[in-house]
Amino acid sequence: MGVIIIGAGDVGFYLAKKLVDEKKDVLVIEKDDRKVRRLTDEVNCQAICGSGSNPAVLKEAGVEKAEMFIAVTDSDEVNITACTLAGLQSHVPIKIARVRQESFSNPDAQQNYNIDKLGIDLIINPERQAADEILNILTIPGAVEILKFLDNRVCFIGARVTSRCTLLGIPFEELSGLRQELHILVASIFRNQQLIVPKGADVLKEGDLIYFVAWPDSVSRIMEYLGHIGGSVKRVMIDGGGTIGMILAKNLEEEGVSVKIIENDPQRCSVLIRNLDKSVVLNGLATDQDLLLQENIKNMDAFVSVTNDDENNILSSLLAKRLGSPWCITLANQTAYVPLVTTIGIDVVINPRLLAAGAILHHVRRGKVLSVATLRDEVELIEVEALESSELVEKKISEIPWPAKCLALAVERGETVIIPNGETVILPHDKVLLFAVKEAIPKIEKLLMVKLEYF
Repeated sequence: MGVIIIGAGDVGFYLAKKLVDEKKDVLVIEKDDRKVRRLTDEVNCQAICGSGSNPAVLKEAGVEKAEMFIAVTDSDEVNITACTLAGLQSHVPIKIARVRQESFSNPDAQQNYNIDKLGIDLIINPERQAADEILNILTIPGAVEILKFLDNRVCFIGARVTSRCTLLGIPFEELSGLRQELHILVASIFRNQQLIVPKGADVLKEGDLIYFVAWPDSVSRIMEYLGHIGGSVKRVMIDGGGTIGMILAKNLEEEGVSVKIIENDPQRCSVLIRNLDKSVVLNGLATDQDLLLQENIKNMDAFVSVTNDDENNILSSLLAKRLGSPWCITLANQTAYVPLVTTIGIDVVINPRLLAAGAILHHVRRGKVLSVATLRDEVELIEVEALESSELVEKKISEIPWPAKCLALAVERGETVIIPNGETVILPHDKVLLFAVKEAIPKIEKLLMVKLEYF
């Protein structure tokens, strides 16, 4: 597959590296020659120094041969123009643009502006995605990640195993009855930064980060077994009144949550006051211990830090945690911080790049892929439709030649959602949720593809 990426910033660089690792043919257009040099030094792909909104540069890049066009520069106008030009110069099957302006990226606004007439197949807004992800996590106290699949009928949840967990030290093979009762399947355990796909003899240990799939009505009971006992979130303090902070505050207001938002820029505070109805807007720094104490940080149900400065987010979250906040969520734009942040006491880390990449990657995957989510930059969750002549159908799950560290987590068949075991048979047109480490993706793609004899 030929992929052209416009922009070698955080998102563009990450996507290029990931797609090259998966043996995709990638070319990147970037006007900053320093970023071009970094790309060619660290990623084995072609790169052109120039503007992605220049028709001559697009022609030089061979846009007429591209199967996918992804525009992820820092300029909304450049991204939209580049995708439009790609459509005018050549029939590129898939065109994706990262757009931050709400007037373009808000789903309702897209309908008003008829943005699809510009030929753009997918609009990505990492900030809105990050705000939605944080809001989603706040619905289940104790969760570090929440994803929904199969028409929102199954939840994929990450949670830390606490000292209050009632299942500590019990082998998984002895929990089969509880597994059936709760409709749960444990996909993985992260222990000391190592990924474990649990087997029958494995046990849970305090401090483990466990990821599981379950029916939504079972989640609260499962969280109690893991030691997370608490009510709903009613009071939240937000550090940062930028795009993410304001979207999150608005959404929390609609949910009836009491919000305090800290912003250091007085002019931005004025914007927040005009756009928020009930939130308390505070001009200051969330790294100011006196301010946090004065605003009763210990009485907050959660502290969320979403400024544009990763280091500030980490420091303010650690301070809030030390001053008594029970639950801290931190935004980290640098992927390298993701595995480190939770080891120093912060409960949840959100990475917009991984969220944006997941939204883009399902267009790259072969087979009838419905959605893709990236987990800790190591694992993908892939929701697919089982095609009639793929390797998945008419076989027991235990008989399918799965690559290592790959699982079928859930199956949707009509109105029924199945948490499968080895005896479960996947039928044509079932929707299947797959868990796979990134090294297994090419083999998974082969399983998903329709065999030639079908034609």
